[in-house]
Amino acid sequence: MIGTTMHAMIEVELTGEYQPMPTETSILTSALRGIAVFGQWKQDKTINCIAHEKRMVSPTLKIGGTYDLLCQIDDGPVILVDFKSSSAIRAKHIAQVAAYVDMVNEVEDRTIDTACILRFGRDGTSEELWVDGEILDRGRHMFLLAYQMFQLSKELCIDAKSGTHLVNRVVKTQPIAFMGTTY
Repeated sequence: MIGTTMHAMIEVELTGEYQPMPTETSILTSALRGIAVFGQWKQDKTINCIAHEKRMVSPTLKIGGTYDLLCQIDDGPVILVDFKSSSAIRAKHIAQVAAYVDMVNEVEDRTIDTACILRFGRDGTSEELWVDGEILDRGRHMFLLAYQMFQLSKELCIDAKSGTHLVNRVVKTQPIAFMGTTY
């Protein structure tokens, strides 16, 4: 709930649009610590918000997600920004933004090649990680491997209609071609 509240507060800060907020003091207090760190981060930046909290679905992979922010910072290139309220930036966050970048490129017919993960801790700490080049490629690879594991796990589950285990079938994996790369 704290992370959701921080996202809503950041959205208000960026767009001026009203967002519903919880009324619990402990949630608001923790979220306000994070929004204060966000305010410090954006203090010397000009942020041109192109889109925010946008839901997308990839026709290629048949997956969906909602990115936090598509913007330009100080008249630079268009980038994708993902806000986190976790205790650290993790590899799964890199995989997630890589998938978002690819979905933006596929669905919105853009060419985004950079993302930024911004972590605003409830304890007042923050981190900024720019994801591009090899880091973006590795995140993309990690996401697609996780996606393949998810698909295979569905094949290994119990078939609800027949009650048989699908593990007895031969599982053949097909390479996945996505955004010009075959995995």
